[in-house]
Amino acid sequence: MKAYLRVTLLLILLGLATADLVTVTSEFTNAELNSEDLNGWNINGDGDGYTKCSKVSIIGGSGAFGKGSYISKTYEGVPNHYELKISFTLYLIDSWDNEFFKVLINGAEVYSI
Repeated sequence: MKAYLRVTLLLILLGLATADLVTVTSEFTNAELNSEDLNGWNINGDGDGYTKCSKVSIIGGSGAFGKGSYISKTYEGVPNHYELKISFTLYLIDSWDNEFFKVLINGAEVYSI
């Protein structure tokens, strides 16, 4: 199954010393994506890194990602924290042929398919 990532809402919430969660960033919240939405993202793939599937834009997709493609982003200046919450929607479409999806935090794998 090829992995296509449509992050309908990417929230990085930090648990600070006060135990309150603070939103640090919220990205890809609209159904329509354009190349400006991907500013700051490192895209190693074909095309612009996104395609339209029905009425929803997705990261990846036909002509956007192929073998060896990936997207990543490094967040700098994140305040000290004890908790981190990341949320996203992942669509797995088509066949899954030695492909994978991983989330890394500080170089450590915290989620994978």
